[in-house]
Amino acid sequence: MKHVVSISLGSATRDKRVEAVLFGEEFVIERRGTNGDAAAMRRLYQELDGKVDAFGFGGYDLGLTVNERYYPFRSVRGLVAGLTTPVVDGGAVRAFVERRTAKAMNDLLPQIPSP
Repeated sequence: MKHVVSISLGSATRDKRVEAVLFGEEFVIERRGTNGDAAAMRRLYQELDGKVDAFGFGGYDLGLTVNERYYPFRSVRGLVAGLTTPVVDGGAVRAFVERRTAKAMNDLLPQIPSP
């Protein structure tokens, strides 16, 4: 069984834990909030490192892609520095969805006339 934990700066009152079967594989998926405490976030990553299969990173982005070039946010990267467990922030999924959403909106909205 795979274990994935998303650690967020958000409220711990929204924490969840589910078990699911995805593509024939069993998963435990958790969301853990740290109530805005970045130091607690770092401690939780360190505590779980090597004990779970993957981490999600919530509340920050690890970096930003501009014109096909990726720029890591060094101050944020420190929260996950040195971990052996893979960490993702959802940036690739957001970029894919945002591009498609912008195109869909452009096709649906009336065009602005040129001056």
